[in-house]
Amino acid sequence: MINKILTLFLGLAMSMAAFSQNRVKIIDDSHEALQIRLDLIRNAETEILISTYIFTQDSIAKFFLSELQIAAERGVKVKVLIDGLNKYFRPKVLKYLNRLGIEVHYYNVFKGFNLGKFTKYRLHSKIFLTDNKYAIIGGRNMGSEYYGLNHRNFRDRDILINGPDVNEIREVFFEFYHSGLISKSKQWPFFTCLKSKKQCAKRDTRLIHDLFSVNQAIIEREILRDASECLWQNEFIEVDSFALSYDKPGLNKYSSGTVAKDLISTLAAAKDTVIIQSPYLILTDELYHLLYGLSKMNTEIKILTNSNLSTDGILAQSAYINGREEIFEMGVKLYEFRGLERFHSKSMIVDDISLVGSMNIDPRSLNLNKEIAAFIKGQSFKTALQKSMANDFLSSTQLTEENEPIRSPKLIRRIFVNSLRYFIVPRINPFL
Repeated sequence: MINKILTLFLGLAMSMAAFSQNRVKIIDDSHEALQIRLDLIRNAETEILISTYIFTQDSIAKFFLSELQIAAERGVKVKVLIDGLNKYFRPKVLKYLNRLGIEVHYYNVFKGFNLGKFTKYRLHSKIFLTDNKYAIIGGRNMGSEYYGLNHRNFRDRDILINGPDVNEIREVFFEFYHSGLISKSKQWPFFTCLKSKKQCAKRDTRLIHDLFSVNQAIIEREILRDASECLWQNEFIEVDSFALSYDKPGLNKYSSGTVAKDLISTLAAAKDTVIIQSPYLILTDELYHLLYGLSKMNTEIKILTNSNLSTDGILAQSAYINGREEIFEMGVKLYEFRGLERFHSKSMIVDDISLVGSMNIDPRSLNLNKEIAAFIKGQSFKTALQKSMANDFLSSTQLTEENEPIRSPKLIRRIFVNSLRYFIVPRINPFL
């Protein structure tokens, strides 16, 4: 009954959005993802809003900070929201960034007495928004491996949105930015500087200097166009309807978030086709029974996830291996990614509805993390997404009785994975 009601509301939201004239562009290429973000920063006039799970201190992150500093100097308001689990910037660095006009907040940091809340509830949604005009949501964080500049990179997918619903994404950003779980510049109690004040001051000065000492030439080689060209402006697709789904700040207390409920209700209404791509695949009981029921109704179901060699999450992969045989036996066409990259795209097609966002198919994303996703209707967009997803399937292998899952060539890794599967994963499965 609840699923039917949620489906009704989702359909109503999409019908209302049909008149909103949103335009969407799929971003697959990692260098293009970098180029578009650079274009948006350099052409921003009023504000730049960034929400991310990870903001590293590698070359690309430093490059972004340098560009954000230039934007702030011309009067653009820059606000950055980072999940507190990935708290890379020290308080003095944060204050320095603030003086430059780059305001940084952290979501749900460790304060010494909130270990349970800290380990469970993470900000996993990604937003990149400028001037309340353009917004990017999807799977990419702020780090070199998401933009093709590392020795091993992620294959990921974002969407760029232009239209009235960008304002709703902006409201989502500020709902988190001003929530009660935000920390501005407090340091973790167990990570303070243990040296003398003079030594700490020297280290902070060095950190600030290193923060902006990016090798511009290396980055510029990957940026092929001047920001004034913005060729991507001619590549948008008009969509029939656009419905944004997002989790609210706060604690889910093991109940599904809004994005998960919308996902479940969309799947429950499936009739012909379900295509799922997720870097991690750990089915909850509810999702397993739902997919099992759909397969018995002759709904075609295709799922793509990482193989043992392409994954970056060994714990999640171990949990997936534990349930892989059950998924295969329910009649699902199961594929494992065998490309040189690590697979990180989070997308789905359910009949005439396309979904792109930040959510993985695992208990953590479904029940604990804060996620964001777009539910889109439109044949042109669906066709473009199908083509994009087909490229991922080409770099994958379907598991059959003849094509068995690939095993790691390293004996030590296989022993380690099996140890996790049998002794660790069963105890922590709800948090993966």
